[in-house]
Amino acid sequence: SVLAPGAVIKPHSGYTNASLTCHLGLLSCNDAYINVGGEIRRYGDGEFLTFSDAFEHSVVNNSDEWRITLMFFIRHPRLDKISSHLITSIFEKHVGSSESAERAKHKDY
Repeated sequence: SVLAPGAVIKPHSGYTNASLTCHLGLLSCNDAYINVGGEIRRYGDGEFLTFSDAFEHSVVNNSDEWRITLMFFIRHPRLDKISSHLITSIFEKHVGSSESAERAKHKDY
């Protein structure tokens, strides 16, 4: 995920809590932050943040520097594989493939 100086990712949320979103700071700046469920978090280079994107979240880069984060998703550890598969299957049936759903979540950016 690359965020330009002065950029904002508007508040949004995922469709389920079947997975967790992971961020690893690669190129961080002091005036950038993520707001997850009303909690503001900052993380630096090499620091890791994990959250459920079922909560509304947004990102702000108030600096004049680029912010670069490695972003990936993992299955929620409290869900067994069967539950995770069922949630994903139901979601894909009603919304489409995981890939198109991921694009749909970020269509405004």
